[in-house]
Amino acid sequence: MRLTEITDDLTGAADSGSYFTARGRKVRICTNGRCSLEHETDEILTVNLSSRNTAQDKARQLHADLLRRLEPGGFYMKKIGTGFRGNDSYELDGLLDGWPDYNVFIVDNAPDLGTFTLYGNQYCEGEILPKSVYANDPIFPPTESYIPKILGKDTDKKIGLVDIDAVKGGEETLLAAVEHQLAEETRILVFDASTRGRCPSSAQDAGAPIPQGVLDRLSGHRRRSGRISLRPGAAPHLPCAGHPEPLLLCFGLRHRS
Repeated sequence: MRLTEITDDLTGAADSGSYFTARGRKVRICTNGRCSLEHETDEILTVNLSSRNTAQDKARQLHADLLRRLEPGGFYMKKIGTGFRGNDSYELDGLLDGWPDYNVFIVDNAPDLGTFTLYGNQYCEGEILPKSVYANDPIFPPTESYIPKILGKDTDKKIGLVDIDAVKGGEETLLAAVEHQLAEETRILVFDASTRGRCPSSAQDAGAPIPQGVLDRLSGHRRRSGRISLRPGAAPHLPCAGHPEPLLLCFGLRHRS
């Protein structure tokens, strides 16, 4: 399985890379978006764009330019900050501009660290985001906890929420909630996530509330509503076996550092 990860700072690249190396995977980290994107099938390529503290328009352009260089046929993961610091909205804009027919699903969850999303609100170390450890951030102190509102300030893309009631309601309920959002032309879809999820293969710490059966059914057909299309494999999950098509997953930091 070929996996390409996109990060906005070098710390995040090293953090997520350590997760895979601890499980015996080979990881190569590129320090800028101009590196070669060729890599072996069993190698994880992490491309750091250093866009967290750049100008907003530059952050958007860096992501759009990189995505246009990526070829279909692999897994694509976007690293976002658990505290939603930096240029997340602009970076997601760039990704959606680069692949205009795709949607972004956001699952930001690390329950072992007290990080979870509930009714769209982000919690870190058990505290709601504006009162969390990130409250004293000198550059990006959070003032809002509701993720759709955080991201919606700086993007014109429609943002939706699949809340905990749908997540826990079983596959049919969850699938119906996702399909409703896609039919409404939602481009960025936030999922509540408060516990560890499981993939049927080796991704022990998925943290994703999306059952494999739902992923299979979403990736098995095309859906169109105006200019929006859900292509095979567009539904995101951690790298489980059996999905050869490209996808995009957004996830946060695993470690407090």
